[in-house]
Amino acid sequence: MKAMKFSILAVFVVLLAGCQEEIWPNGRVEEGVPTSLDFSVSVPAAEEVTVTRASVADYESEIRELMLIMFEESGRKMVIDVTPYMDNGAAGTIENGHRIYTLTRPIDQDMYGGDVFTGNYKVYAIANWSSPFCGLKDLDKLSEEDLVAQIAQNTGFVYGISGNARFPMSCVADNVTLAPEGSSLKINLKRLVSRIEFTFKNGQSTTTKDGKEVDENPNFTPTSYTIYNIPAKANLFSKDDNRIANGSFSKSSAIALTSREFEFFMLENIQNAKQDGCVRQDMREYWTGGEKESATAPEDKDFLYAPEDGTFVVVSGTYNGTSYIGEVSYTIHLGNFSEGVNTANGKDFSNFKVNRNERQKYTVTVNGVKSIYTEVTDSEVNPGVEGSITETAVN
Repeated sequence: MKAMKFSILAVFVVLLAGCQEEIWPNGRVEEGVPTSLDFSVSVPAAEEVTVTRASVADYESEIRELMLIMFEESGRKMVIDVTPYMDNGAAGTIENGHRIYTLTRPIDQDMYGGDVFTGNYKVYAIANWSSPFCGLKDLDKLSEEDLVAQIAQNTGFVYGISGNARFPMSCVADNVTLAPEGSSLKINLKRLVSRIEFTFKNGQSTTTKDGKEVDENPNFTPTSYTIYNIPAKANLFSKDDNRIANGSFSKSSAIALTSREFEFFMLENIQNAKQDGCVRQDMREYWTGGEKESATAPEDKDFLYAPEDGTFVVVSGTYNGTSYIGEVSYTIHLGNFSEGVNTANGKDFSNFKVNRNERQKYTVTVNGVKSIYTEVTDSEVNPGVEGSITETAVN
């Protein structure tokens, strides 16, 4: 039996920078020989996190749609919609914490009823393409040039995906050989979205009161947050330059908070710093006008280093400390400026990028009414199911 096996595994370090493939040792094969495919799909449960989730179910790991669009060197195009062959259609079964998908029967036809042929292909893998974070259709009808140019679109952000839709993933693998005598393939699927997590903590500082230095004892209680410059577009397939030059951006309404933690999902937003020189965390929020124009609305501020379309959040709440009691708001630009990122040492405070397939975790410590310290952890470039290795074998 010809068999193709998919196994999606969690990775917590950068194992693959992009799609990779293992070329079959038999080299060139005879093209156009009918064959069949049989494989299973395994998706692990997402890693445990402290952020409260709406559901115990790991919706981030679910595959509701899976399509392979394959272009052969001689010009043949083959499209395999795996979805109708997947056992249980969506959720699969759980074994040792892994979500397992199996096929109800081998695939020996493409989605148009034609034979599955051997040959040397370039494979475009797409999962969950009808997701609200993707919103695409009729991908199987496109030429390779038009497929590569596809732009995923979403009108905003979400806390999660509900109903039948799930998060879209995609990848491209070159020089893929389907051979009747045996073959294998490894690819790395990437989500188009990034998961953003915030946790607020109270720290400590000192202040002067009645001529004496005393502890500030800050107590900040966040009550709402607003997201600015939410991207509405992203490339369906990752490219060297993922920035959408003419992308559109929106602003969320104020979102009420009942805890010190929140999370949301958004399309990637690749933005470069406006200029060099951002060497401290507080400089990320510098804007022209300063204190004398503090009433300026966040969307109207001209930030000195942050890019014009860079995504940022404004968290509002109540502050109670030795020096001040009242309402405050904190502005925080997104971007991975954690230790050692894009730098030989130290932190890269000029990084305002939100890449696909990332999990950006922000821990904000409030040390005083005008003093916060933000840490970003992004050691898991491919966290949980968001970093996936898919293995394929044809026997």
